[in-house]
Amino acid sequence: MALVDECKDIKLEDLLKIKEKIGSKAFNKKVLGVQPEHKKPRESDEAPHKKKNRPQEMSSKKPVSKFREIVPLKRKKFTDPRFDNLYGPLNEEAFKQNYEFIGEIKKKELATLKRQFKEEDDPESKEKIKFLITRMENQIREKQKVNARREKERTERAQNIERLKEGKIPHFKSKREKKISALVDQYEQLKKDGKLPKYLEKKRKKQIHKQRRYFEHDLPE
Repeated sequence: MALVDECKDIKLEDLLKIKEKIGSKAFNKKVLGVQPEHKKPRESDEAPHKKKNRPQEMSSKKPVSKFREIVPLKRKKFTDPRFDNLYGPLNEEAFKQNYEFIGEIKKKELATLKRQFKEEDDPESKEKIKFLITRMENQIREKQKVNARREKERTERAQNIERLKEGKIPHFKSKREKKISALVDQYEQLKKDGKLPKYLEKKRKKQIHKQRRYFEHDLPE
């Protein structure tokens, strides 16, 4: 119990002596009746569970590392439907039908280029158009060769299936047989287009040039 009322008549000098004797804390509490203030606990004194989900605080005195930790970004994955099993096997017949219009567009472009070549008077422009015509003709010719080869392979596959159904042994061509067959088809196509004489003449000149280089190389100096 505080002694405030009883200390009213005590001299100040005596009160100071009592304070020095029992201490400031006890004097304030027992004599003056003043309760000590409760200090707010520091963050470091808080219970660990209160700081569990807080972000980590970095000290400003800690030197910053030259190498920063970078969180890797997720790379976007690209897929090619031609090689993805998710889209199933390639249906060549359906593909051919769906994109057949591209061949028709190229034929129209080729006809336009040939018309421009006839109408053009500038030699430099004519040379550029001629180059485009040659390149497009080669592309169309190569596409036709690929289509013919695939058609032949489908026919041979169908024939082998029929042989198996009939109890016969299927026949698979060797590389040499395929090469000879391809040459025969090439000659037949050139003959059909009227380009066989020109092709044979070009092949003959190439062979002569090759033999000439061979003999010149073997001649003694």
